[in-house]
Amino acid sequence: MRPLLFILIAAIMLGGVVGFVANVPGALIVPLGGWQVEISLALFVGILLLVLLALWILILCARLILQAPKEQWRE
Repeated sequence: MRPLLFILIAAIMLGGVVGFVANVPGALIVPLGGWQVEISLALFVGILLLVLLALWILILCARLILQAPKEQWRE
């Protein structure tokens, strides 16, 4: 089940990048300190999913570190 989810997320991110390169209509205006930056909705979704994927990887690494045997830390 997890590999399928990973493939799905990767496909959506790739779709976001391709959508941005192809300049798909539909934009999100982000106010950044007085500047209004207009980004593609597809790119926004791609960046959001990339951040979520990074958080997921960090959580998996933290769980692996916490599950390590305590004897390794006593050296």
